[in-house]
Amino acid sequence: MKRPLAVSGLVYLTVLTVVFYFRTPAVMLAVTAAATLMVCAVLMLRHFKPLPVAALVTGGVSAMLAVLSIFLFQNLKVQPLVDQYTGRAVRVEGYLGDLVTEGKYGTVYLIHTETIDGAPCSTKISYTVYSKKDWEPFDKLCVTLTPKPSTYSYSLSSGIFLRAAETKKSNLVLTGEKHQSPYAMAVALRLEMQKILDNYLDDNAQSLASAVLLGEKNALEPDVRDAFSDTGMSYLVVVSGMHLAIITMLLKKLLKPRFGAKGMLRMVLITVFLLLYAAVTGFTPSVVRAAVMMLFIVTAPLFRRESDSINALGAAALVLTLPNPFVVGNVGLLLSFAATLGILLWADTIKRFCILTLHLSPQPRREKTRISVAVDLCKRAAALPISLFAVSLAATLWTIPLAMVFFGRITPATVLISFVAYPLTFLLLLLSLLLVLTAWSPLVYVLAPLINGIAQLLTDTIRFSTKLPFTSVKTDSAFWYVWMIITVLLIAIGVLIRAKRNYIIFAVAVSALTLSIGGSLTVLLC
Repeated sequence: MKRPLAVSGLVYLTVLTVVFYFRTPAVMLAVTAAATLMVCAVLMLRHFKPLPVAALVTGGVSAMLAVLSIFLFQNLKVQPLVDQYTGRAVRVEGYLGDLVTEGKYGTVYLIHTETIDGAPCSTKISYTVYSKKDWEPFDKLCVTLTPKPSTYSYSLSSGIFLRAAETKKSNLVLTGEKHQSPYAMAVALRLEMQKILDNYLDDNAQSLASAVLLGEKNALEPDVRDAFSDTGMSYLVVVSGMHLAIITMLLKKLLKPRFGAKGMLRMVLITVFLLLYAAVTGFTPSVVRAAVMMLFIVTAPLFRRESDSINALGAAALVLTLPNPFVVGNVGLLLSFAATLGILLWADTIKRFCILTLHLSPQPRREKTRISVAVDLCKRAAALPISLFAVSLAATLWTIPLAMVFFGRITPATVLISFVAYPLTFLLLLLSLLLVLTAWSPLVYVLAPLINGIAQLLTDTIRFSTKLPFTSVKTDSAFWYVWMIITVLLIAIGVLIRAKRNYIIFAVAVSALTLSIGGSLTVLLC
């Protein structure tokens, strides 16, 4: 089997997602029974040559382990904690985390506990207060709480299993001490970078740069945040794999052997950077996923192995889900994996298909004339927008099912908007990083106006895009699910028969025809 980590990791992640969102004994039993039957059937038919025995057995075992892990995590980790502390007043000692959320009814802080009623206990409790507090991250405190179970999927995905609210009996006291840890140092670095952006950029550019570079999505104005969400471009204003990949590629260029960093030293420097950047941005799941993938790809040559991005993606799934199976409650994480897998599997194929269809492949010529050179240059220049289109289309297609289920809408215009939004975000990210690194030099007075202008252009583009037709389409009718099922079946058949160009054209035509007819009938009948 060529990709054991890909099969085990992605199957494990998929089954965890199904079981987490349908956390009932019936679903767990059904998945376990199906996986067991498949493994048994494959082992009985293992001598049938076309059957990928190793992959199917690995997938089946991974599915069974996923069900077992989420069952054990719920009953051995989460439920005992909830049963022990729910509904009774406890005295908590710990420190404030760096995550602060402005909620509808108050401000939500995150308390990292060290002791509860004097007994050592390390967990997280979300704490809602109803008045403005002058608290800072990592302040140590003592507080009396009456915890309740956390019910939000996002909280569970972050390891927050208890919640509490401020009362007259809370008696919260700051000890005047600070919690010290490497992560606290990384957060301090993030705050210093934030100050530099605040000092040199206008409000709009500062908020966008903070979101793109540091993951501070809450820094955006509500209308700007809504515009990015409505156009399906929210992933541009949170630190994701795309951002980390861009910065890491630049670092790899700078650390080429001609600059004196070779082999092990180069790997160590990139590893340190990945860990530091993940810490500075708060170890968000999408960044951790990208960091793990990058580490696998960067270190592969040292072990005389060819880097395999899909295998690395499976490894990232295992790294994220093994410590906390409930991490699949983070929809952003699922979208990140779906988009990345879509890009890895389809982007190159779509790009090649477009280039061949449009006859844009540079042709070898014995005699080069000025006209032939100019034609080849034009064809090469066309490769960039085609690459952007291919990446955006592949990512969009693979995230459509999740968007339909979780948000009840899809954003078809994302593919077109990305032509402008991708390059602008790329420039904003690089220039913002350069501004932070050169804050001590006069170069900042050149960079700041550029960043302000790029940020304004990006904001105007996104706001204008919200007015385009079909920017956001509701998927609240049954037709959309029929279309999705037909499309998934066409894709599955194509994978099984190793489809070539003719089948791809046929499948795309059937899917598009179903979408057109079904969409038209839905509009007419409704």
